[in-house]
Amino acid sequence: MYHLETTAGLLTAALKTLKPVVEPKVMIPILGAVLFDGASATATNLDILITAGFAAIKAEGKACISYAFLERIVRLIDKNAEIAIDVGDDNAATLTFPGGRYRLPAYEATDFPSLDMSGDVSRIGGVTDRFKDGLNFTQPSISTEETRYYLNGVFFDGAEGKFGIVATDGHRLSCFPLDFNATALAGIILPRQTVNVLLKLPTPKAILVGKDQKRVEFQLDGVTVRTKTIDGTFPDWRRIVPKKSDAKQAATFDREALEAATKRVMAASTERGRSISLAIGETGATLGTKNEDASGVEYLDGVDLSSPTAGGDIAFNAAYILTMLYQLKRNDRVTMWINDGGSPATITGANDSPKEFIILMPMRSGDNGFARQELARFAAPLKVAA
Repeated sequence: MYHLETTAGLLTAALKTLKPVVEPKVMIPILGAVLFDGASATATNLDILITAGFAAIKAEGKACISYAFLERIVRLIDKNAEIAIDVGDDNAATLTFPGGRYRLPAYEATDFPSLDMSGDVSRIGGVTDRFKDGLNFTQPSISTEETRYYLNGVFFDGAEGKFGIVATDGHRLSCFPLDFNATALAGIILPRQTVNVLLKLPTPKAILVGKDQKRVEFQLDGVTVRTKTIDGTFPDWRRIVPKKSDAKQAATFDREALEAATKRVMAASTERGRSISLAIGETGATLGTKNEDASGVEYLDGVDLSSPTAGGDIAFNAAYILTMLYQLKRNDRVTMWINDGGSPATITGANDSPKEFIILMPMRSGDNGFARQELARFAAPLKVAA
């Protein structure tokens, strides 16, 4: 038995919060339902459970109602209109509002699955906005390859009492330090879908971690997100991070100029993976691509060379460069440390902490040093002018 009186706008907002975990097509009907318990609504996909509270004129009892039917109808009602929902013993819900009456599928509330936190829990308070900043920074590097499931999320590192978030797909790696004590999260891999859910919500007020680290709960104002963690071992990511002191070349670029040049050069690329080459020399840098159908190169102005070793180039996936520049969007300039064309490069933002960094693995370009050759052509008139 259930009775609810509220407004369409308030209920719509709650249902919108639950939407990320409601699958459009489900084999088990109850997973396509929302559980109402007083003035709260809950949905789950068995891996993540979200509960959203909402203001109500009156709310009594429990009931499970089809999410799809309810959400589609309620969001089309005037947000200020008062609505009522009644569920009896006949597994049917009645939705009424001025001028309308709908009968919707309902299910036994006792059949709704739970995602309980077992045993003792550890509480993390003082969560800052850097938690969400870290998820946003590392999210692009989360792997989508299901065979390496332990890379399908972000890893919370707590080595030596220093807390940070790390993600890698084997082609790139992102690392972001935290500024609060996250001891209870150390060693946990948070799934990609949970990260995406949290990025759509405000920063949590508190985080609860189960003793076995298999469940984590994020507590926000009016919303609770409870999730399973990935049961796996994250690789020793520090082994692939090159030392900046070993870099033969270091260059600082204007972020917007590099982004614009990358997009133009990328447009001339037809190769799978859209690899583009970067050459750095004593006089500056070039970005280019060459294939059977087209070629393009741009000389990058305003490049500061802190380790101006001549010669050499390196190729990257152009899409990864653009994503990296988006991750560092708070910076006017970005610095890249490169050892050689076969080693990973480290990129940081000029305005950010050096502990916020991205690693990009190189690609095989197949353009036979096109960017390096073009750099020499650009450099010749520059030397004459000097």
